[in-house]
Amino acid sequence: MNALLKSLPLLLATSTALAAPHQHGQAYLDMVLEPPTLLISISSPLANLTGFEYQPATKEEQSRWEQVKQDMQTPDLLIRLPEDADCSLSRVLLQSPFATAEAHDHGDHGDHGDHGDHGDHGDHGDHGDHQHADLMAEYQYVCARAEALRQLELPIMQKYPDIERLRLQFIAPDRLHRIDINAGQDHVELP
Repeated sequence: MNALLKSLPLLLATSTALAAPHQHGQAYLDMVLEPPTLLISISSPLANLTGFEYQPATKEEQSRWEQVKQDMQTPDLLIRLPEDADCSLSRVLLQSPFATAEAHDHGDHGDHGDHGDHGDHGDHGDHGDHQHADLMAEYQYVCARAEALRQLELPIMQKYPDIERLRLQFIAPDRLHRIDINAGQDHVELP
């Protein structure tokens, strides 16, 4: 694995730290390309996705939470890469804000079953208290024609209208691109 991919956790941590604080209405899309590998990270305050930031208590909240987890394990519902790039999903990692056990690494993207949250969740306090919970999903692709990664479709903006702004950072050996995508936009060009 080369230096750019090895530095991904640091790059994403730095990006997230610079983008902090936790801000409702805002989500982050980080992409690191080191051909043929493409790593994508999407992180968002849970409120943008479910409407709440505490462990789901009602059947309706649990249903919404389960749907969000399922959506996050299916990246084509959130971000679509150009077909010309010929990218194959090889790994999905979902980091739940409620699990105390290790995040769920689904390895082979074909395993999208519900593994549930493991471990003791503890008491997350009264729902009236303001709490912060973020959800992060990471995806790894192998792209046969990485040079064709020049545009993205972003169905996440329609699927989750509480995301008012998506902060995109695209890092590749030959380019760095940062852009804010606003509500209503569902397409972006990468120079």
